[in-house]
Amino acid sequence: MLILIIIFTSVQVDVLVNNGARGQLAWMKETPLEVDRALLELNLVGTISITKAVLPYMLQQQGGDIVVVSSLGGKMGKGQFLSCFSLPK
Repeated sequence: MLILIIIFTSVQVDVLVNNGARGQLAWMKETPLEVDRALLELNLVGTISITKAVLPYMLQQQGGDIVVVSSLGGKMGKGQFLSCFSLPK
């Protein structure tokens, strides 16, 4: 909803910063699948969704930047711990 408010009240969208993420401080083997799905929905699908919402406006104005913030967790991984945080990063 926030993105719609920004788009309809702004002259143009110059930059989108995808920085949202949430982690689960638990071992993968102890985390229910429903929690894993919810984390992936937010951390991966959320980034894709917000980008798809803004992209047409950037294309229409023929410019804009999209920044996707990663983390060391995505590069190094955390094994069984924080797996659904590290995976989409």
